[in-house]
Amino acid sequence: MRSTRRVTTAFLLKDPTNTISDGIRPQIPQVRVPNSCQQITELFSNQHHDWEALRSVIRNVPIEERWNKRCSFGSFVEVIKDDSVRVGIVTRPQTGLFSNTAISMVTAEGDSVEFQAHEVSFHLAGLFDKDTLTEDEIPLLISNFMSASISLLKTHQHLMPVIQAWYTKDSRSVELDLLSVLSSVLFHSGKSKTQQECLLYAIHMYICSDPFNFRVQQKLTKPLLYSMTSDSIPMTYYFANSMDLAEDLREVSLFEYQILDGFNSCLKQLDNQESNILQKYKEAMEKDDAGFLDINMIVTFLMYYKIYPHPSLSFTVSRLLGNELPCSSSGVSQALERIGVSDTIFPSEIQYEPEPTLLKDNMKHIRVTNTSKVYLLPSEKLENLGLDMYSELGISLEKERDFWMFNIHVPDVGSQVPHISKSIGDVLQRVSDVDLHTKTDSLFSHDTLKSLAFHKDKECLAFTISIKYPLGTDKPWYKTSTTVRLERLVNVQYVPLHDLNELWRSRFPIFSELLSIFMSNDFRTLESNDRNILLNMINMIDYWCLKRGYECSMDQHFTKRPVSSSFQFIEGEYSSNFLDYVKLELSTIASHHLLQFSSKHSIPQIIQTQDVLPPLEDTFRVQASNLVIPQYDAHGYNELTFSKDSSGLTPISNYLAAISFLSPVKVGTTTGPYASLGLEDGFCDITTTLSDLESIANQWQIISYLQSQFVASQSDYKMGVSRLFMKGFKMKSSSELQRFYDINIRPAKEANADLQQRARKNAILRALRSEDEESWVFFKCIVLRHSKFPAPAKAYCSDLGIEVDVLLSQELPEVHCGDHLICNKVVSLTNDELWLQV
Repeated sequence: MRSTRRVTTAFLLKDPTNTISDGIRPQIPQVRVPNSCQQITELFSNQHHDWEALRSVIRNVPIEERWNKRCSFGSFVEVIKDDSVRVGIVTRPQTGLFSNTAISMVTAEGDSVEFQAHEVSFHLAGLFDKDTLTEDEIPLLISNFMSASISLLKTHQHLMPVIQAWYTKDSRSVELDLLSVLSSVLFHSGKSKTQQECLLYAIHMYICSDPFNFRVQQKLTKPLLYSMTSDSIPMTYYFANSMDLAEDLREVSLFEYQILDGFNSCLKQLDNQESNILQKYKEAMEKDDAGFLDINMIVTFLMYYKIYPHPSLSFTVSRLLGNELPCSSSGVSQALERIGVSDTIFPSEIQYEPEPTLLKDNMKHIRVTNTSKVYLLPSEKLENLGLDMYSELGISLEKERDFWMFNIHVPDVGSQVPHISKSIGDVLQRVSDVDLHTKTDSLFSHDTLKSLAFHKDKECLAFTISIKYPLGTDKPWYKTSTTVRLERLVNVQYVPLHDLNELWRSRFPIFSELLSIFMSNDFRTLESNDRNILLNMINMIDYWCLKRGYECSMDQHFTKRPVSSSFQFIEGEYSSNFLDYVKLELSTIASHHLLQFSSKHSIPQIIQTQDVLPPLEDTFRVQASNLVIPQYDAHGYNELTFSKDSSGLTPISNYLAAISFLSPVKVGTTTGPYASLGLEDGFCDITTTLSDLESIANQWQIISYLQSQFVASQSDYKMGVSRLFMKGFKMKSSSELQRFYDINIRPAKEANADLQQRARKNAILRALRSEDEESWVFFKCIVLRHSKFPAPAKAYCSDLGIEVDVLLSQELPEVHCGDHLICNKVVSLTNDELWLQV
């Protein structure tokens, strides 16, 4: 929700011309979080509800079909507008994706209100039948629905702490799936006939009312390139705070006034350099001193309020900040900057180095030795962790009499880290790596990674996917067969990034000769034969990329490095774009062929799928990317992604417009298309076993199958079978695997991704703030969604690689998705936000 109320900014250009045309300084909307539960309860708690009348008008469809869908006629919506919560029923759906995006609803008061899909904080699609619903009936219908929901909130709220215990972790926040919470509440209440739509909204209200244990995030504040989901689908993200964070928040809220006012006094003294509050904060991070830990918890409280300014926390914040700073996210940002705190991780959720994992190869009896040469690809992540020349991915090519074998090798983590073991605790707590831009919170300890990763000077335990295809075929990826083996690699060669980029240059002889004038093209480790083998494999990878392109995949390289004083992103001595390209293609090759293998042998896997949404009434003008294809109007997803530029990438404007046709990614155990990747069977993560529990879980499934096949083939083999079963080497059924993912992987993984994108933006903006203001000449931006003045526009800044806010003006009153802007004015720059103006 946004307001046009003026707030004090933490950092402004000193240029006096930095104003809009009428001479007034631009006003920056302030994101606020109203207490929706309190407002709704005050409006509807005294009204009576009629269950029979309600059930007679609610369409009888599964609750899953109402979730994460477009607003249609008869949908129930909660919208946050003008610092207040409005509920209503949709009477006019959205008619366009790139213009005419407004939606209309009738409220409980009988008012007709227009809103945008990204302003919706709760949505149940098609709740009421449009054929039997009239606008005159809507106010009474809403009152009945709201009263019923409030009644269920009162009768079921005692179950929420029980449900919360299933998901909450000690020191890591997790994302909640509201439908999973609903299923748990129904199970524990024993009342399966409860009106699920009303109970789902009651759960939403409960979570919104408790900022100590939960945080709610609207799609408005979620980066579009992070969610990769159409703006036409309202989505709300729910997070359960870690137990450590919740305890700190609640304790600060109970502090005596003397402590809160004492912090405020220290804050005032910082202006005169008289306070040692920063030193106290640093010391509190290093030791458990009760006298200093108050500062630690207060900093945590302020950091939390900055990203989630809930009204229930405002009183405490106002005492901490006093009268000098506004009680808002902006005011808190200024206070934190005064004491030198710029991190995005709450002090109570800082992750320490995990304990070394006890490793043992539990599958020696089915592992085979591979003497063929395997080429290890460089790993930017492992290098950043100090593991030079270690690798997390290898490739090899074998030629037989009538066919080729294209092999993809990943570290065999599943055989060495069983599902049931003493050392699995840290893995289940962390779930995945978190790249904080300046450092990485790893899934495994440094020593464990060193043991698991590939290296040329040690025996490498590998999980190998072998893809066989005929010799001489002009369509190498269309007639393939797949096998999976556990291997011991004894002949490996590391390919440095320098040599990999030289291979990329050598694919284009004319371009390579031109570049050789300015830079050396010497290979550091690769001999002629190695180069030929790798070039053959890269050609195969290029064929695969073209195949995905024919399936309308979306491919684009986005900037990912911090800025330098020349306002360019530092990519190191050589760009890692080609390495990223190779790894992406290998991950999709491995996914596709592993799913073929799993389908053939009935092995359930965790599979990500994504559908394409139908078009609405408008079109998107596609600019010519070459002389062959002229400009044209695209009506749907395929027309936007079919056209590629000279590098084989989807033009950025087309890419952003195509997102408008993407549904949310679903994770299950059944195959289906993954539209943006151009995969017909979905995506199965199997190549990130050093950084993601989801990949390890998929590996466990295959390893358990291979073990079962070995046991079946060895009638006299008895030893060790029960021991391996006790360690978890038993293939899960589809329902068991889905439950394992829903409880142990998805919640923490989604929260990790949210933290990662916030940390990345924070690091880039801090780097930008450290630059000389005179170097801020202009910013190239591409508009993400249709916006009209006075509302701000969301845009992707290609120079910074992040999403920014752009203030419109009377000279530029309207922008559309895909519009290119040159912004030459910085209106406000903090560690968390960048506001620009054309």
